[in-house]
Amino acid sequence: MIESCTEKEKEKDICETCVIGRQHREAMTSAWEKALQLLEIVHSDTCGPMQVSMISGEGYYITFIDERSG
Repeated sequence: MIESCTEKEKEKDICETCVIGRQHREAMTSAWEKALQLLEIVHSDTCGPMQVSMISGEGYYITFIDERSG
């Protein structure tokens, strides 16, 4: 048996984070042109703190990726 409920009651059961995570997005690269030259667009990311430090003692690392060469 299906119970009826108001729209307000339905909204309480919707997790906002779940809704955002399921939204469709266009690829970011379609909005911009691809890089034509090396180092024209560089993506970077950091990671850390790591659970185990590196041999030299660092607990973080950073990556750089060139859009043109990958």
